[in-house]
Amino acid sequence: MTKHLADHHSGTSDTRLTQFIRIAHSETRNQWQRLWQAQPDQTTGNRRVVEFLRIARQDRD
Repeated sequence: MTKHLADHHSGTSDTRLTQFIRIAHSETRNQWQRLWQAQPDQTTGNRRVVEFLRIARQDRD
């Protein structure tokens, strides 16, 4: 009885896997670098501070 097609080793080297991992790693690194260097959204952050100050002023009055 012969082996199933999935059970046969193709005999190819690990070059394809190595290249795939290299590409995936470099793209992931580039995405993280872009996110890390991106400027934060100032409107969202400032809006929260404005609302906290508004609430604090209401409590003080």
